[in-house]
Order: sequence, then structure tokens, then C-alpha cells
Amino acid sequence: MQGVSEYAQAAGDKTLEARLVDTLDKFLSGHLLGKGSLISYSIGGTAMAQMALWGHDAYAAKVIEVADSVFRVQPRNNEDVMIPAWNSDKIRPDGMFVDMVFAATPYLLYAGLLSGRQEWVDYAAWMTLKTFDVLRDEASGLVHQARGVLRLAEGEISRDCWSRGNGWGSIALAALIRDLPASNPYYQQVHDLAADFFAAVLRYQDADGLWHQEMTFPDNWQETSGSALLLYGIGTAIDCGILPKSAKTAFVRGLEGLLAFIDTEGNVACTCGGCLAVGDSSKETYAIQVPYWNERHAFGPVMLALSAAARLGIRTVDTTLGSKVNSFRPACVVRHVEERKDDLAWENDWSAYRIYSQKSPLNKISSGIDYWAKKVDYPILDKWYAANAGGGSYHKDQGEGYDFYAVGKRRGVGGNGVWSGDSLYVSLPYEQWEITEEGPERISFTVTYPPFRAGEETVRQTTTYSCALGSPFTRVETTLTSESGNDLTLAVGLTTFGRGETKQEIGGVLRLYEYLPEEKTGLHSILITDPALEARRADAGPDKLLLMDIHSGQTVRYFFSAFSSLTNRSGNWHRIVTTATYNELNRIQ
Repeated sequence: MQGVSEYAQAAGDKTLEARLVDTLDKFLSGHLLGKGSLISYSIGGTAMAQMALWGHDAYAAKVIEVADSVFRVQPRNNEDVMIPAWNSDKIRPDGMFVDMVFAATPYLLYAGLLSGRQEWVDYAAWMTLKTFDVLRDEASGLVHQARGVLRLAEGEISRDCWSRGNGWGSIALAALIRDLPASNPYYQQVHDLAADFFAAVLRYQDADGLWHQEMTFPDNWQETSGSALLLYGIGTAIDCGILPKSAKTAFVRGLEGLLAFIDTEGNVACTCGGCLAVGDSSKETYAIQVPYWNERHAFGPVMLALSAAARLGIRTVDTTLGSKVNSFRPACVVRHVEERKDDLAWENDWSAYRIYSQKSPLNKISSGIDYWAKKVDYPILDKWYAANAGGGSYHKDQGEGYDFYAVGKRRGVGGNGVWSGDSLYVSLPYEQWEITEEGPERISFTVTYPPFRAGEETVRQTTTYSCALGSPFTRVETTLTSESGNDLTLAVGLTTFGRGETKQEIGGVLRLYEYLPEEKTGLHSILITDPALEARRADAGPDKLLLMDIHSGQTVRYFFSAFSSLTNRSGNWHRIVTTATYNELNRIQ
């Protein structure tokens, strides 16, 4: 909303301004309530304060009322710097986040200018200077994200130079150099800091005009939200005379580079997820965070960068819009991997799986389903298989995830078989295949397994696997036919590796959680079967099973999903799967 506010004002876009006002009115009426690090988020944050200052008088009283609450109630550390209200037990007495200057500085500055409350304006400038003083990296001139929060001890500062963290600082400095009155006692300190900081930032701009996830690692991936926020600050610094006019060349180059990650529909690629003093807070830990498509932090920074361009009078740039987008566009993919013993592998924006063929070592493999723990939402199958064929290994994490799951002859994630006489019987790997849908929105393929013995029966099996973009689940439709025509008991499984915790729920749901200390990750998996089949539980060694009585030749549909806590999207996975039901999945997939 701040990005929209600033762009609408800079470009004179009354239509966009009217859309923003419509949204802010809902905050004012109480129909919307924002949540986040600062109390002012409850009313839309900086955007409402800006719009009030720029003439929307209906917002003035509420902005001032909430600013007074921010100033009096917002938690602060032992140096009087504001801190987030969440997880206060994980913030040490001297805890500090650079994120807070993005949240607090512009809001208090504009509320102070609106109301004449000089102490709010002064605090906004002082807090920014203090935060930079503590978190500034002496070697690079950039800023670290945090001190004394989460896993950091009291007095310990994260060692990153994270692009979006520096972007948060860029927002605060941009607001101050543009709108802090020249009479303010902190005016010259702010301008001196901004000149030094943005000069340091420009030293780390790459040939494409962008900045990397870890800014001091030239081989790290280009991150769009941090790059856009830094462009916003640099553009503002040029407009305010902090940087020379010659820096406009660097700004335009950066804008061209940024637009290469945005398509004509406004999709934005390569944005880092949330980072809160992540891992051990080293540069290396920040560097291995992964990019996402349309991540929630993507859009506001782009609008802020475009607002800076509008203030500089830039209306067109030479660029191939979206030229880098497709490499990172989420898609469903299915592959018959002839070069890797005829694996059949598939993926969507959540996970990747594979099954094996008759060319695999039959003494080690059967019809189970292997899981690949991808961290990213864009396709990786081609890349990982190519790397493996070229001497690399998809069993090692190169930043996008890896295959740590060893399915062997077990059921893996959602593999099935026949239960007979208190024993599990399964087929060998598939022998025939047909791909019927190849993506990008959906894939589907059918395999035929060789006949296998299940007690006294000979069983034939055909299975269709399908998945759609956006859903963590793979749909399975399997048909088991007994040679005698007798009924069968279908067994569907999840494999545990010795530490699994399983839970059967009403309605044919089986959940498995297991922590794998060697991989330092938790593995979650789930089966959802037709409740009309009245599934019951059984175990076959490491396989945790749901058993369902079926007729010979009956096609049974069920759904499975797996996810690793290697990725910071595991919370989103949980939110989706905990509300999923068979009937709903059956309807949409």
C-alpha cells in the first residue's frame, strides 16, 4: 500500500489513488484490520499516514491517534529502539531488527509532520540513525539484519548483508532525506549517512543492475525485493541531491534488470521468503535461502522502485520485459527419464516424486514412490537430472533442495499393494507408461505394473498419477484386478525410517511425521482416502498402511502429499493439508 501511495502521488495517477483510498477506507471503518510488527499496521500503516499528509483529511485523526499509541505502547529495547510485539520472549533486552525502521520511521515521520508532534519526527530520525549505528557492517558499509533476537545471544549481531534487510533501511533513509525538515537537529546526520550508505550499495550492484540475496556474494542469486527497495532509495537519493545525477545511469540499469523478472501480467520472480535472523545468521545461511514466484514481499518493493522512477521523470526504459521470468515460473512437469533407467518423475510448485522402471535393480526397488525435497516453487527435474548425469548429485543440496529419501522396496509416499493373510504384497516397478497431460497447469500419466502374487491370488495393477499447479497433493487412481475375480484388500502406505509418529484420523486420513537428524529436517506426509471405504490401520515393517476392502477391477482414488521442513514454506503446507478433505480434493483435482 505504501508503494501504491507513493506511485500514485509521483505519477499523478488518480485512478490508482482512488483504488488505494477504497482500501484504506475499509481500515478506517474497521472492515480490515492489519497485523504485523508495528501497531500502525492495524490501519494500513505508512500509506494512511502519507495520504493524510497529502490531503485526505478523513484519515488525519485516526493516523494521529494510532501514532500516539505507537509512541507510547510499542515495545522497545533497553536502548529505546522499537522492537516487534511478536515473540517478545525471543528478543533479548538489546534486541533490534532493521525491519523496524521500515515499519516505524516513515509512519512516525509523516504522523509527526501531520500533527506537529516534534518528538515523533525526532524519534523517527534518531531511531534510524541508532539502528544503522548498531547494525552497520564496517567492512562493506551495508547493514546486518538483527541483534539479540531469536537464536542470537544478547549483543550478538547477525553476519549477513541481506539485500531485503538493506532494502528496509533504504526505505527509512528515503523517507527522511525526502521529507525530514532541514531545521531538524538530525537532518545533517541523516543526509551524511544516506550518502555513505547508498554509495556503498552502488558498489555491490552487479552488471545487470541488481543486487544479490547475500549482497557481498557475487555468485549468489539475484533477489528482486531487495533490489527494488535499494533502487527506490537510490532514486530518492538522486532526486534529493544526495547522489549525483550521474548515478541515474545505475538506477536505469537496475530498473531494466528488475523488469526482466516481471512479466506482462505483473508476476514477479526471484523473491526471498521471510528471513528473521535465519539459521546461524551467517552470510552463507542467508545465501542458501531460495527464491519464490509471487512471494508476498515481491509487489510493494516494485511499486516503490517505479515511484522513484516516476519522480525522476523516467517513463520508458530499454528492456526485454520478463526475459528471465520463465526460468522461475512454477509449472507441473512430468518426465520419462530415459537417461536415468526410465524413471518416471513428476513435480509441481510444491514437491517432486518419481517411480522406477524395470531397468532399475529389481533386488533393491519395487513399486514405491520416491520423494524429492525441493525447496523452490519452479521446476527442478530437468536441472537435477542433468546435473546428476554430468557428475553432480541430486543427493546433495545445492540450494534448491535434494533427494534424501531412500524408498527401496518400501511404499514411500503413497505407494500401494495388496494385503492378504496379514502380509503386504507389492508389484515390481512399472513396465508400461503413457503420459496423457504434460502441464504446465496439470500433469497426468498412467503406468501398468507386471502381475504379482498376493497370497493365493495373481493381481494385475494399473495406476494413474495426476497433480495440479498450486495443490500439494498428487491424485492416485489405481485399479487392482484379481485373476480369480475375488475381492481384494488394497493397502496404501507411508514409510517411516525408524522415528516416525503416525496418526490415523476419522475419514480415511493418515499422517506421518518423522525427524531425520542426519538430514536435519522433519518430514511430513499424509494420505487421504475415500471415507466410504472405511480404511483401517496396519503395519508392514516400516510401512504404515491404510487398508480398504475393494472389489476386483474397482478403481480407487486417493491423495498423498509430502513436505520437508528444509523449506520455509512448511507452514503454508500445513495450513493447506490440515483443512483438506477427500470430498474437496475430489472436487478440485
